[in-house]
Amino acid sequence: GVEGAPRRMSGWSALRFRRAPVAVVEPEPDAEAAAKVVPVDTAEGRILDAMRDPRRLVRHLVAGATIGGITGMSFALLEAVQSNASQPLAGVSKLATQNGVRGVTLSTSVFAAFFGAYHCSKFLCEQARQKDDAGNIILASGVAFTPMLATPWLRGRMPYGVLLVFMDYINTQVLNREFKD
Repeated sequence: GVEGAPRRMSGWSALRFRRAPVAVVEPEPDAEAAAKVVPVDTAEGRILDAMRDPRRLVRHLVAGATIGGITGMSFALLEAVQSNASQPLAGVSKLATQNGVRGVTLSTSVFAAFFGAYHCSKFLCEQARQKDDAGNIILASGVAFTPMLATPWLRGRMPYGVLLVFMDYINTQVLNREFKD
């Protein structure tokens, strides 16, 4: 080309992407408007607040698992005695065998998991609903009984689970109300 004439570009290099800088002025935050913002209280937010400090949830899990485990051991002993109704001590001696120990361990772990899940679910329901009523027990029972309903072997243990939930209902809804009034 001719000297001094602007060079003609083609293709992508001909495009100009640069813009002249524009001064951006940020508006100052209005203190009154910020004070008017009210946080929304939702069930999800309350559950997240409960999960920020999981110690309370872990306490409920441990308490439920402990009570459930002790109950599971008791029910295994009860079933062993009932298996030989004419000779109860023969049923108890079965517990000393390897199958007996396995049965006690299985019953203990099933009820520990069941009642631990029940107490965790009940705690989360109380946090989400902000109520301490029978509705929490019904919702938590639905969560805890689902694996029992889904597994044929565990369906035979459901009456014991219902007994545990009923005792918890009596403890939380009946006895605590008498002492609060």
